[in-house]
Amino acid sequence: MKIGFNLLLWTGHVTEENFSLFPKLKAVGYDGLEIPIFDTSDPAHFKTIGQALKDNGLEATAVTVLPDEAHNAISGCQEPPGAIDHLKSVFECAHNAGVQVLCGPYYQVLGQFTGRFPTETELEHAAEVHRAISPVAEAAGVKCAIEALNRFESHLLNTMEQAASYAKRVNHPNFGTMYDTFHANIEEKDPIGPSTPCSTQAS
Repeated sequence: MKIGFNLLLWTGHVTEENFSLFPKLKAVGYDGLEIPIFDTSDPAHFKTIGQALKDNGLEATAVTVLPDEAHNAISGCQEPPGAIDHLKSVFECAHNAGVQVLCGPYYQVLGQFTGRFPTETELEHAAEVHRAISPVAEAAGVKCAIEALNRFESHLLNTMEQAASYAKRVNHPNFGTMYDTFHANIEEKDPIGPSTPCSTQAS
């Protein structure tokens, strides 16, 4: 088992100012760091991050979100296709940083609710986006791992049962789920029960 540290503790956008943290976290015993990819305006910057990680013997995962309604996967067909274009940029940044796995709730905008249960239309709209970007991610060497979030942050996927079912809907070998114990502690009746079969990829 490898252990990583999420740099969101310090920042939503890693810069050279944060690089001094890398040897300290390596010395403590971490195997890798999780990089927030929220600002995709300068993909080349992530090559610098990737090199700094390599220089310190650290592996990389990343986390991302969909920033606004113009890039919301559950909203359906958009012109231009905002969610797809945004995620393509995310995967370019991830590839440049040497990221192995991209996690996060990149199926809907955080904190936006309909007041209803997730609909078949919303699920299929999001799945269309993820079917389109999964091969892009695969070509970039990055595995997709969406996470279920608690009901106070999202409504599409709240439990691991929903997340696993959704991964099967997308039906791509490079698209799976991750298990977030914080959200599971809120939403799962048995937080330990679903963790083993659904912790990586639902297939």
